[in-house]
Amino acid sequence: MSAAASTAVFISESRPGSSNDDGKRRVYYGVDGGGHLVPLHASHKPLSSKTGAAALPAADELQANAQASTLEPIKSKQIRKIVQNSTIRTSLRLLALLRTIFLPVGYPHSVRPEYLRYQQWNVVQDLSTYLRGILATQAILEGVGVGRAGATPLAATIQWIVRDGTAMMSGLVFTSLLSTNFGVNAKSWRLFADFSVDVGITLDMLAPLFPKRFLLLICLSSVCKSLCGISAGAANGAIVEHMAQTNNLAEVLAKGGAQHTAVSLFGLGFGMWFARVANQSPRRVWGAYIILTLVHLIANYAAMRVLAFTSINRHRLDVLLGSFWAGEGVPLPATVARRETILVNPRRWWWLPGGEGGRRGGKGSSRSNEPVWKIRLGARVKDLTASVFKLNELQEHFQGESYMLNVVESFTTSQQEKEQSRKRKGISNTWPQVVVALREDATNLSLLKASFHAYLLQKRWREGGEEKGVTSLIRKTYEEACMSFPLFEKGLLRQGWNLERVLLSPEGWVYHTQEKV
Repeated sequence: MSAAASTAVFISESRPGSSNDDGKRRVYYGVDGGGHLVPLHASHKPLSSKTGAAALPAADELQANAQASTLEPIKSKQIRKIVQNSTIRTSLRLLALLRTIFLPVGYPHSVRPEYLRYQQWNVVQDLSTYLRGILATQAILEGVGVGRAGATPLAATIQWIVRDGTAMMSGLVFTSLLSTNFGVNAKSWRLFADFSVDVGITLDMLAPLFPKRFLLLICLSSVCKSLCGISAGAANGAIVEHMAQTNNLAEVLAKGGAQHTAVSLFGLGFGMWFARVANQSPRRVWGAYIILTLVHLIANYAAMRVLAFTSINRHRLDVLLGSFWAGEGVPLPATVARRETILVNPRRWWWLPGGEGGRRGGKGSSRSNEPVWKIRLGARVKDLTASVFKLNELQEHFQGESYMLNVVESFTTSQQEKEQSRKRKGISNTWPQVVVALREDATNLSLLKASFHAYLLQKRWREGGEEKGVTSLIRKTYEEACMSFPLFEKGLLRQGWNLERVLLSPEGWVYHTQEKV
C-alpha cells in the first residue's frame, strides 16, 4: 500500500458470530491516501462516530498520510512484533474457525446461558460411552465366535436378527405406553436413557462369560439400548428447543451433531491406544469399564443439573410454590434447577399421568416428608363428584373460572392402616386427594391457577382446615387463591418463566358449559 490508511472510520459493517459484547463481528473501514476504502486493523479504535460523506478525509489529510508512508528501517523489535501479531492473527482465525464449526452463529447470545457448560458435560459422557462401546464390541464379537473354530457366519447372523427384532418390538411397546411423558420430564427421561444404555453395555460385557445365556443377554442389552434411543431422542428434542433462543433450533441441533462427530473422531484415534492398554488383562478391562461408567453417570447427572428449563412441570411447580408460600418469593429457573427432583420413580410410571405422584420434595418443598402431589388434573366430572346437587354447587361457585375442584378421599385399606399408624406415632400426615376438572376453554394460565388453588387447599387442609368442612375450605382457599395468584404470576414473569409452557400432564378430560344438569 503506497499510502497509510486514515484512522478515522468512514463506514463499518457487521454480522453475527463473534465474541463481541453485542454478539456481532464488526469490520471498520478507513480511507487510504489514494481515496480507496481499506479495512482498519482490529487494534484501531473508532476515532470518529461519523459515517457517510461527513467522514471523508480532507485533501490535505490524504496528502499528509501519503507523505507519512515513507519506509523506515526495520528494526529487530519490529520484526518480533510482526511475528507476534502474525501468531495472534493465526490463533484468532483458528478460534473463529472452531466457533463456526461447533458453536451456533451469534453465540453466546443466540443460546441459553448454560449452553456451554451443558455441552462440556455432554462431551464427557459421549467420550466415555464411545470408549465403553469399544470394550463391549470386542466382548460381543468374542461371544458370537469370532476367532473360534466351529463358529459359522449363519449362527452369528441369526443371533443378530433375533437381537434386533427384540429391540424393535420393545421400542414399539415402550413408545405406546410412555410417549406423552417424555417432553414433560425431559431431565428424568434423559437420566433414564443414559442409565439404560449403561445397563445395556454392561450386559454386553457379561454376555461372553455366560455362553449358554449369551443370546438372552444380548437381547436384553438390545432392549435397554432401544429404550435409551427412544427416550434420549425425545428428551434431547426438548433440550434443544430450550437451548435455541433465536429461532435457531435446526442450527443448535446441527452444531450438537458436529460436536458429537468430533468426539467420535477423537475417540476413534484414542480408542486404538485405549483398546491395546485395557485389553492386557481382564482385571484392567473391568477396571477401565467401571471407571468410565461412573464418569458417564456423574457427567450425565451434572449436565441435567445445569439445565435451567423455563417451562413449568409438576416438579418445578412444587419448588416454586413451596418457595412462594415460605415467603422467599419466586426463584429463578437456575435456582429451581438445583432443587427440583429429576430422578425417575418407576413405581409411578404406569398409573399416574406425569409420573409425579408420591414423590418426596427436595429443598423448596413445603416439607421434605410429605408427598408432593395427590392432585388429579383434567379428571372426569364423575370423578369430581357423584352428586348432582354437589355438582350444581361447584358449577355455581366456579362460574367465573375455567376449572372446578373438589376433595375426594379414596384410600385403600392398606393406606388407611398406614395413616392410622402414623397418627398413633404422632405423625400428622393426612393429605386429601384433590380432583380438578377443566372446562373446554381452559388455558395454560387456568391450569396453573387450578394447580395453585389445589396446592393451597392441601396446605390449609394439613394445617387443620379439614375441621371446617370441605365446602367451607374450598370457598376460603378460592378467595385466598384469587388474592395470591396474581402476585405469583407476576413473580413468574419477572423471573423469566415461560407461562406458555405449562406441562402439568392433565388427564385430558374437559367439561362443556352448555351441558347443564
